[in-house]
Amino acid sequence: FWRESADHALAIEVHESRDLDTAIVTPVGRVDERALDALKSTLTRFADSGVNLVVDLARVTDLTPQGITALVAGFQAAQRAGAGYCMASPSKASLRALHGSLLHDHLPWSPDLREARRRATNLVPASHQV
Repeated sequence: FWRESADHALAIEVHESRDLDTAIVTPVGRVDERALDALKSTLTRFADSGVNLVVDLARVTDLTPQGITALVAGFQAAQRAGAGYCMASPSKASLRALHGSLLHDHLPWSPDLREARRRATNLVPASHQV
């Protein structure tokens, strides 16, 4: 599905895998204070339902500290729900922001979307696996 923030500052594209265990969430545009609520609610809603999350950052043109807050909230929600989480294909702007915040060492990410899907599935805590 396709979702836009209330002020149309950010578009969010979501694709679910065939077996519905993983959602690929692709923010498109600036991920900033105007996009915080829309991205955070999308990520936490999927994570709370136990769906593994892959956040594809390839189409992010700017990532601010508020946008990073949304990514961290999604990661924390996934951990609470026992779901996997991995960021994928960060754009230059995304990677610069993640390095600047030092979160590139603390949040799981991969330069490749396929690898991120694999990592998200494998990062599910053993206590939550069926």
